Amino acid sequence: MFDRTIEYFSGQGDVLIAAIDPKTSLPGPYRHLSNVSNLELSLKVEKVEKTESMTGSRTKALSLTKSKEASFKATLDSLNQANLKLALYGSASTMAAGDFKDIALPAGLAAGDIAALPLTNITSLTLSDSTPDKAKTLVKGVDFDFDLYGSIKLLKVDGYVQPFKASGASKGASGVAILTQTDQAYALRFQGLNTANGNQPVLVELYRILPDPLKKLDLINDSPASLELEGELLSDMNRGQDPTYGYFGRVLQLS
Repeated sequence: MFDRTIEYFSGQGDVLIAAIDPKTSLPGPYRHLSNVSNLELSLKVEKVEKTESMTGSRTKALSLTKSKEASFKATLDSLNQANLKLALYGSASTMAAGDFKDIALPAGLAAGDIAALPLTNITSLTLSDSTPDKAKTLVKGVDFDFDLYGSIKLLKVDGYVQPFKASGASKGASGVAILTQTDQAYALRFQGLNTANGNQPVLVELYRILPDPLKKLDLINDSPASLELEGELLSDMNRGQDPTYGYFGRVLQLS
């Protein structure tokens, strides 16, 4: 009498993202986000409601949909440079490898103080003082020590004229400069499997997502950190006119 088939869903799969060209409104090349341990889609409508004033009960007489909204959340487990750029609204930051010379440290340093160079990944370092005519060279391990992060610890400063000047070499470094980008829309594809239904292939397309900057990045923790992305879906007015696609995206169950 009834079809009691239950189609459960438990998803696994690959999540891809592509920046949308603001001139053409089309996505560029997609890239893989590596392991995404959680992906959520939320829908919402804003309504205008009216109650009647004839019965004394003020019953709801009208509920009119004013707008339709959608949002997403995704947990990215890989903190690679591309994902960090996405989450931090950032841009690539590169320090070239090479030699540096006579970078002045802050004046008035005392034994035990730590000064930081503007460079990192330091492979060699010498310190000299500001004695007129002929600068004195500090002895590593006796007067100072340094690490690859660019931190210099002063062990002994007596008998030297400050400021000290640092010279040496760096292997260079690459990273992400934080909050340097403006809003960027992306297209997102979930190419997945429904593991609760015989690994049936599933494709979810979100045409225009606008991620927010990361709200929190765990830097000291006992378990692996992740990037908790969230943002809103924007309508695609071109696709929306075709009922095959819809304004925001679509869910396809493939055979």
